[in-house]
Amino acid sequence: MQLGSMKLMKAMLLALSLGVTSIAGAADFDEGLKAYSRGDYATDLQEFQPLAEQGNASTQYTLGLIYNQGRGVPQDYAEAATRFRKAAEQGDADVQLNLGHMYDKGLGVPQNDATAVTWYRQAAEQEVASAQYNLGHMYANGRGVPQDYAEAMSWYRKAAEQGDAGAQNSLGFMHSSGHGVPQDDAKAMSWLKQAAEQGNALAQNNLGIMYEMGRGAPQDNAKAMSWYRQAAKRGHADALYNLWLMYDKDQGSPNGQGRCRGGDLVSGSGGAGPCQRPVQFWAYVHKGPRCPPGLC
Repeated sequence: MQLGSMKLMKAMLLALSLGVTSIAGAADFDEGLKAYSRGDYATDLQEFQPLAEQGNASTQYTLGLIYNQGRGVPQDYAEAATRFRKAAEQGDADVQLNLGHMYDKGLGVPQNDATAVTWYRQAAEQEVASAQYNLGHMYANGRGVPQDYAEAMSWYRKAAEQGDAGAQNSLGFMHSSGHGVPQDDAKAMSWLKQAAEQGNALAQNNLGIMYEMGRGAPQDNAKAMSWYRQAAKRGHADALYNLWLMYDKDQGSPNGQGRCRGGDLVSGSGGAGPCQRPVQFWAYVHKGPRCPPGLC
């Protein structure tokens, strides 16, 4: 069994984060924020548009979010990207991150790895952890830049030290595989634990594998199953399958009789159906992001 696939690029939700600096005399801005908070997006557009036309970065960002999410207007990624660019060019790090994501995914702009790297880098140099993580991903996969595991590790570490769980998982993977650093299972375990304890399903599955294989810690089937179960509850298909394999092999059972006889895989209670139908639930879970009914 190998460590689960390193799905490095964080699925970034362009969530609203209106942590804007104060604007002297900007009554329109205050009214716009109030309108946004009560879901009155028509008023939002009316209040913010004049400020945006004056070049105000915060309002450009907010309008970009409105168009990106289709709040009160038809969703329009191209308009969102235009608004984000105007704010990003003024040095707003959060907007630079979002604009990098749009070029990364080709949302409203032609997909362009090199341009994505440019905006990620600008945000990363301003200590935005998610941008540091994404920039590390680009180096790890040779997207928009020559592949460079050492450089990827450098950016992952910066993000991980700020508590970014995805970066912590990626550091764990890199240490376990020896990409960019000497192979070191103990360090891999340390980073994977930090990510897993934050609820990162990838890390929980990877940590389960480490315990099952006895890498970086004494071999422990019970701990492996515990981490697989936590990842499976979060809809991680590989963890669900790894958990089933351990049940199928009668591992993690104190009486040696296996647990498929007494309970379902994820909750540990009620009904042996999942254990009797591994192919069916395996096929089911790989069709979607959630576990089959009765498993989670």
